[in-house]
Amino acid sequence: MEIEIVGVADVGDLERERLILKIVKSCDIGYFLVLDGQCLENGEVSARVRQPFWFPDQKVRVGDRILLYTKKGAGPKQRTDADGTTTHCFYRQLESTVWNRGGNSVVVLSVSEWISKKYGRPGD
Repeated sequence: MEIEIVGVADVGDLERERLILKIVKSCDIGYFLVLDGQCLENGEVSARVRQPFWFPDQKVRVGDRILLYTKKGAGPKQRTDADGTTTHCFYRQLESTVWNRGGNSVVVLSVSEWISKKYGRPGD
């Protein structure tokens, strides 16, 4: 996988809570989806997942960091770090923390193909 999960920082603090990812192979972050999974007693992740976040299309390079904040914010934003890498900041736009329960797990999926179809009344 092109991404490494570094961890979750400031758990339970809405203004600072964030998931930290590191890019280990240049890619488009728009092919990745983050889920809040529930850990089972045996250490596996339950199929019951919450709080999906699908990153927008954005090219990222080896060494870049991704910060996915739980709070509301304008973005995505980028900053160049002292070592020449880039930190990319994204916002879930939520009003409560995500990583506040024991037994949570971070699940990152690579989504290389998908289909979709709009349903509803004509004109919606």
